Amino acid sequence: MSHQPFLNNPDEFPDPDEITSWGDETIIIDFIGGPYRFSGLNESQALALQSRFGDCCIPSCEENSIVIDTRIAHIDESVFREIDRANGYVYEHIDYSFKKSNVEIVGQYFTANLDLDNTLSATMWTPLNEHPWFPGIVFENFFRNLVAYRLLELGGVLLHSAGMVNHDDKVWLFVGHSGAGKSTIAELCCNAGYSILSDDLNAILPDGDKLYVEKVPFSGTFRSLHSRGSRYPLKTLCRIVKDNTNYLEPVSNGEMLALMVANSPFINQDRLRQDELLTNHLKMMEHCQSNTLHFSLDGKFTDLLS
Repeated sequence: MSHQPFLNNPDEFPDPDEITSWGDETIIIDFIGGPYRFSGLNESQALALQSRFGDCCIPSCEENSIVIDTRIAHIDESVFREIDRANGYVYEHIDYSFKKSNVEIVGQYFTANLDLDNTLSATMWTPLNEHPWFPGIVFENFFRNLVAYRLLELGGVLLHSAGMVNHDDKVWLFVGHSGAGKSTIAELCCNAGYSILSDDLNAILPDGDKLYVEKVPFSGTFRSLHSRGSRYPLKTLCRIVKDNTNYLEPVSNGEMLALMVANSPFINQDRLRQDELLTNHLKMMEHCQSNTLHFSLDGKFTDLLS
């Protein structure tokens, strides 16, 4: 893949063995799959990330913990093409080159290399320093990819979904295509007194014969109050359908699997890792319920979420 339309010279991807760091600052962001350590930052970049990720930032790693390391490197802004910021590319489009031992990623004002040979590690290049796009559009777009590949490595998945914690402290995950109603369900569940993890991305990870869901600190429409370390057993995966009435009905394993894969961002584009992704999903589906939830805007579907 040529890394168009982002780079002026699409075939010239930076060399991970030859980098120039921005500075000597390091921050550690800790949540599911982590801790994630980012070195080579300058002071303003580190402060911006600390502000954005809040209580997910920790001062140091525990001894013997497996740390996911990323080097943050400088790259000249002239490497990147000028993109119309109104055309959706900033948030919605990222370009990939998938290889056996690594993945190259290019987005607006950043490039990144994920090294998959052993424990995941990465390098991210950006020309942005004191720029409002750095912590959100640039760094978070990269970080979402990093977390998705880390969860895959651990047998889990990062899933586009709305996550609700019921009164038994177990999670229902609502999955559907864009516009299916994930944010609507999150709002209606919140109005009914349920806790919401996210209406955008939720992390699922196995632990023995159980599955756990944890909030990830990425932007969504719904601002969750849950902080780092809030994880709950997964009870039910729900395919969601807008309707005039509220009821649950069975969903076939094939239909649920297809929906889950379609809503596994970043990884579902990687043909070299489709078998691994399918294996993770199939194992997860063995340890939780799956249903189709028909829901209406009256919010009474919450009576079904026991």
